[in-house]
Amino acid sequence: MNSGKTVLVVDDDAAVRDVLRRSLENNGYTVTCCANGESALLIARERSFDAIIIDYRMPGINGAIVAATIRVLIPGAIIIGISGSDDGRNLLAAGAHVFLRKPVDFDHLLSILRGNRPV
Repeated sequence: MNSGKTVLVVDDDAAVRDVLRRSLENNGYTVTCCANGESALLIARERSFDAIIIDYRMPGINGAIVAATIRVLIPGAIIIGISGSDDGRNLLAAGAHVFLRKPVDFDHLLSILRGNRPV
């Protein structure tokens, strides 16, 4: 089951990246992962994605800056902000469409990726 959709996962926590990558790939998504905002922006300048999942708290460039920049680079992408703390307001203000608190409810994430995201 290949959805044909591409997702960029940006999180400095290797375990979070791995769980999201495996779970998304098992549901037919093509997944690219990176560990920081700088890498995410380099990748986003070279490739387009259907969705980007961005952690807020990372070394270097934080998720809000990444979200705001990617919103310009890939205007049609769904930007999903994630964090283990209450950073949702910052991510949403920067251009994320949705904020999910860690640990991420994977069924909710899939619903968003499938187009059932809140307005």
